[in-house]
Amino acid sequence: MKPIAADKINSQQGKPFPDPFRHKLEKCHWRRLSAPFNLSALAANMETIEPGGQSSLRHWHSHSDEFIYIISGELILVTDEGRFTMTQGMCMGFAAGDNNAHHMLNDSEQSAVYLAVGSCHPNDQVEYPDDDICWRQQDGQWQAFNKQGKPYK
Repeated sequence: MKPIAADKINSQQGKPFPDPFRHKLEKCHWRRLSAPFNLSALAANMETIEPGGQSSLRHWHSHSDEFIYIISGELILVTDEGRFTMTQGMCMGFAAGDNNAHHMLNDSEQSAVYLAVGSCHPNDQVEYPDDDICWRQQDGQWQAFNKQGKPYK
């Protein structure tokens, strides 16, 4: 293995959410930094959020920790406690099982870049209190369900 430049890792636009949620995440581009190294217990993504975009739907993880670090730009962190401005060099962590749902918005006129790092727990579930969706792992694969337990296609 050799070190690689992050900008050489393929960028993906949007997030792999089913309709009707996908359009909310179209202004997010991300690179799965941990993928080329076949890491299984840690996920690291570098994400760029365009003006007017958001990182995800507001969510929390049952079994995986999350950590974010702002590389450039300005983002608004939205949690159950309110809205907080995050700028270059600021960071925040979210402990597994803490149901304080969060996401980030780009209300500025410039793109913002941040690093997102999280643990990969095989029993992790992701809850979205504001939206009719949750993610569960089945047979090692993530599957989106509505809150009544019906899978999205």
